[in-house]
Amino acid sequence: MPSRLIPTAVIAAAAAVTAGFATAPAGAAPADALTRLTLTPAGEVLVSDYRNRRILVLDAATLAPAEEIAIDGRPLGVAWIGGRLYVGNDTTSSVEVYERDGKGRWKARRGLAPRKGTAPRPTDIAGDPARGLVFVSSVEKQAVLVFDARGRPLREIGGPGVLRIPTGVAIDLVAGRVLVSDMGDPRGGIFGGPEVPASIQIFDYEGAWLGSISGGSAAPGFRFSRPQGLAVDGAGRIYLADSFLGQVLVFDGASHAGLSVIGSKGPAPGQLLHPLDVGIDPATLDVLVTSRMTGRVEVFDGGAAQ
Repeated sequence: MPSRLIPTAVIAAAAAVTAGFATAPAGAAPADALTRLTLTPAGEVLVSDYRNRRILVLDAATLAPAEEIAIDGRPLGVAWIGGRLYVGNDTTSSVEVYERDGKGRWKARRGLAPRKGTAPRPTDIAGDPARGLVFVSSVEKQAVLVFDARGRPLREIGGPGVLRIPTGVAIDLVAGRVLVSDMGDPRGGIFGGPEVPASIQIFDYEGAWLGSISGGSAAPGFRFSRPQGLAVDGAGRIYLADSFLGQVLVFDGASHAGLSVIGSKGPAPGQLLHPLDVGIDPATLDVLVTSRMTGRVEVFDGGAAQ
């Protein structure tokens, strides 16, 4: 499928855009640690830049960089939920909340989990704005932390023995399911137990286990070992970025059968090198992927319609 790319090597208000490439003046900081992304209804793509301690704001239609949000710490998970930006801060082990003021400037609000250590290693964030729920994957707690819209903790999904290394979380809004990518313990011994393959674990909102997709026993061409970010489209299909494969694998939400593969491993435009997250633009069905080692966001035109 055709692809575009957003080489977010720099961010500037007046970047030049040529043939689908966003460039900017010399001397700007390279975006060499792109991690998670989220999309807004206004057509913005928000990307966490871990090393440079900022959130990059991109225009999804033109690929033009628009602005950046400075973060006092290293941002991991990001999610746009109910008109607000939620940011997992790895430095403070907390979740911060940002929104625009009346003049369009980004302002920090009281965080979802503002106290240091409340959300250790918040690798990813997802939400259900209609139900006022926010889900945060925490590697250190080996769980998905569930909060209400006011930031009050409600429950933990998974936990030691159920999840090993949860890296990504996504919500199936239609079915009311929580999907968690888990690196597992493929060689055994990390958590003092047997070998556990990488997987996608599926729960309901209360934390009841519903099923899983095993990376070790999936059909050939759909096996995975380094699962990262997840997304679910309106038809319930599951999109998984695997950092080792350099691909996005697409699974049927009901049967869990492999459907298609997006992207290929490599440094060239249209390829992925250590992809860490995937998102879907509901208006265009474009699939957006952060490619960490190339400092780009790759956009596969209409990828979710394949």
